[in-house]
Amino acid sequence: DIFSISLFVKKYNESAKHFSYPLNNEFKFRENEKKKLYESIASNPITVVRGAPGIGKTRIATEVLQEYSKNENCRVVAIRSLTNDILPKLRMILGEPDTNYILFFDDANVSIKDDTLLTKLLEDNPSSLKVVMTVKDHAYSDLADSLLEYKPKTLELKAFTNSEIEDIISSEPFNIDIFTIKTHISSLVAGNVRLAAMMAKVVSEKGYKQLINSIEELYDVYFKGLYKTKDETELKLLSVLSVFRSLEFGTDNTDEILKTIGIDIEKVLDAINTLDRKDFIDVRHSGDKIIARISDQNIAAYTLRNFVIGQGVISFTSIFRHYFKQWHRLIQEAIYQANYIPHDENFNDSIHKLLIDYLDNIEDDEELTRTVYKDFWAYIPDEAFQYWNEIIQSVPKVSCESITTSYSLNQFSFHQDEVLISLMLFLASGKEYCELSLELMLDYCHRDVNHLPELAYWLKERTAYEPTDVECQLPMMNNIVDYLALRIIKGDILAKHL
Repeated sequence: DIFSISLFVKKYNESAKHFSYPLNNEFKFRENEKKKLYESIASNPITVVRGAPGIGKTRIATEVLQEYSKNENCRVVAIRSLTNDILPKLRMILGEPDTNYILFFDDANVSIKDDTLLTKLLEDNPSSLKVVMTVKDHAYSDLADSLLEYKPKTLELKAFTNSEIEDIISSEPFNIDIFTIKTHISSLVAGNVRLAAMMAKVVSEKGYKQLINSIEELYDVYFKGLYKTKDETELKLLSVLSVFRSLEFGTDNTDEILKTIGIDIEKVLDAINTLDRKDFIDVRHSGDKIIARISDQNIAAYTLRNFVIGQGVISFTSIFRHYFKQWHRLIQEAIYQANYIPHDENFNDSIHKLLIDYLDNIEDDEELTRTVYKDFWAYIPDEAFQYWNEIIQSVPKVSCESITTSYSLNQFSFHQDEVLISLMLFLASGKEYCELSLELMLDYCHRDVNHLPELAYWLKERTAYEPTDVECQLPMMNNIVDYLALRIIKGDILAKHL
């Protein structure tokens, strides 16, 4: 679980040969972002690279870290899974005198199992340690909250343009040079270079004359033949790993998970060996224990979507009921990763039903209920609005003699209002949800006007954008301004202040 940056890239590429986009392909189109990331690492203790799945977060991070380590005489240590087990070894490595280190966490919301462990490392090495991490957009808020006191610098990556995707797949190792095929691929993948690589690989290696016409078809074709096994233990084990990503076999915790899911422990070793030979999982030995990890996030996404949710090979409801409280980050990541087909009503309906069932099961646990609404608002938007509205209606009205929207620079860095932060997530989800969230947030501020400065702060943060982000951000800004203008016409003094 601890690698040099070069070994991390090598291990990643070994899996990428079969399932993903390698990290040693030519670096293209992001020289400006590369410069910003380099400068951020140099001047900040923690740098976060965020963005949508498959747009090159790991690629740019490893590119810059390898260059930075050579130029700045420091060592980069990549951590695949930060747990108590590796903490002593990691502390010994970081304890070397006169050496500066950078810890790299890819998919940090998954690789950092316990936020307090990272805090301990930073406290132990306040001046000689930097941290670089990647995180997908859906998990950013939760991760950022846990790092507030360190004031992390965030670099937000945007998707590649269609012309950039076409250039990438016309280069080595894909060499797609037929114009109609390149444009067809770029139109389907929406700037996702991982999906573009998968589609180009199908076209160049498998010789499909009939072009793939959807992302769902791409996954089915790409993984066709890989899932020929009818062995129940293999399918169940791969399904469990699609959720938990890695498990340490031979421990009471894993045995309990296997028992809950209905996996015969006596057959697990044979299943591990078979899946390892097929490159579905990576296996390593630690004493008398075996650590198995699913080898690629594409496999995890396809397995969860088709075998867990689609065919019910294992009970996702059972996983939620037994393990969501402890592993909510992993489960959130697994679901969002598997939702690779836009606007798939069947998938969304399945997750919606699962979440509503779980919420009914935990109705007396307020903290866990809030976690579900924060993690999965996109799948249960109407229920989330109702929930937050009930919270707002319970807030007593506070009288106030003056109204202000002013705030100090870092006023909300260490304390963020949970209601506002949660409702802010809806602003970019279309006009209807944008207006509903603004309506609730203004109602919240009318009950206690002291929340108004924070609302002003977050609205400013959400509506600030670079010229290159116009297509994405301008519709949201228009929706916000239009709604506030309507409220001003109706005499809403708080909207006027905003």
